[in-house]
Amino acid sequence: MLWSHGINLVLGFWLLVAPLVLPTTGVARANDWILGVIILVLTVLSIRSHAHWPNWANVAAGVWLVIAPFVLVYTGVGRINDILVGLVVAGVTLYTQLLNQRPAADVE
Repeated sequence: MLWSHGINLVLGFWLLVAPLVLPTTGVARANDWILGVIILVLTVLSIRSHAHWPNWANVAAGVWLVIAPFVLVYTGVGRINDILVGLVVAGVTLYTQLLNQRPAADVE
């Protein structure tokens, strides 16, 4: 398991809990619950299969979290939370994905 997997698992669980502890309602709450499950499932798939597609899907989920408050039009703490969580999920996943796809250095 990579360090990014641990971060994404924590943030996926946070998205499930956040609507219960932050003052969010309606579409923001539903978006957090849905994306929390998606991020958790994709992270577990990535850990178990070592495939690359769950990581790229997690990058997309993170990007959606960043743009969702503007597309779905919600404000306040829910907006800030989703943007920050989305940036971290997309950022750490993209970083480790690109790092792991670099060709290994020749050792002589």
